Amino acid sequence: MALKIELKGTAPGCAELSITGGGSDAGPVEISIQRNQDEHYLSLGNAWQATPYWHVISSVDPKPDGMVASVGPEIVDALVACSGMMFFVGVRSGAVNGQQVMKTSGRLLGSGAAGGGAPAAAPPPPPPPPPTPPESDPDPQPVPEPDPVPAPPPPVPPAAPGRSKLPLLIIGVLLLLALAAAAAWYLGLFGGAPDATAEAPAEPPPAPVVSVPEPAPQAAAPAQPELKGRARAQAYLRGDPMPAPGDMLTTAVEWEKGGDCEASIIVLNTAAGMDAAASLALAQRYDPATVDSSGCVSTADAETAIYWYERPADQGDLTAQSRLGLLLTERNTSGPLFDRGMQYLRDAAKAGDADAKARLQKLGE
Repeated sequence: MALKIELKGTAPGCAELSITGGGSDAGPVEISIQRNQDEHYLSLGNAWQATPYWHVISSVDPKPDGMVASVGPEIVDALVACSGMMFFVGVRSGAVNGQQVMKTSGRLLGSGAAGGGAPAAAPPPPPPPPPTPPESDPDPQPVPEPDPVPAPPPPVPPAAPGRSKLPLLIIGVLLLLALAAAAAWYLGLFGGAPDATAEAPAEPPPAPVVSVPEPAPQAAAPAQPELKGRARAQAYLRGDPMPAPGDMLTTAVEWEKGGDCEASIIVLNTAAGMDAAASLALAQRYDPATVDSSGCVSTADAETAIYWYERPADQGDLTAQSRLGLLLTERNTSGPLFDRGMQYLRDAAKAGDADAKARLQKLGE
């Protein structure tokens, strides 16, 4: 289902942004707003910049078919100042990730249209400070106790009477004699030294070889399920490097033929924001003259078609100039948009487009 975005004024400087066709979400939601005049994006402080800027909207009311976000003067005032332009809105949240032309309904007013109300009442005076408690008498200082008299050290016990060292000397002499006798025997003084080539102990028999069976091969991991819809489109667009717009257009057409309309439209919207050929292909899907009732976009939307025709028309595409001029002059009888439509028709007729010539003749030119 194609994403639908509509802005409805509710009060000066305030509006409700209705987002349907992409899923329900309790927020927060991020939106980017691009105007068609110079393709710049709304930033902070009513400024417009060449790169996308995402506004975070926390006040979101989920609905069964989408969600409604409340926006304030930081967005409404900038859109009111650009009246007569068309706006392309990108949306991303936990449930929605897409782009679409924004429609407006109701009366959209800037915050300056609000009348001045009565001055706010002055805040009540602060309560008087609590009374200071009376000072209490300081606690009496304790009387220092006298220093304790150290006890006299215990008497040193008398030294034990010395013992005779004669037994120790006798034991030492006997040990020296035993060591000397052992050395003499080892050197062969008492009948030969021990044979240095004594028979070495026999080596232990080798351990038996135990055959270990090879582990059975592990079963192959189950195949991952094929991605569809939004997850498929996001995985494709997040590739490194990002696909070229021409590749996006080819992929979107293939997925459309395969029946994955959600993934196809998301990829085609992304490509259309970067490439004139993709923009023309997307415009033709919404154009009442070329909409395919059995395709992914089954309902015509002239405003969306007008938005996407503008890029290829400005780059000299004859088909886009002819269709854009016809749609603008059909939906506007005067004013800046009608004048722009007439200029597109003149450019297309000059290049030989028969439909543009016929439309100019019908309009008396």
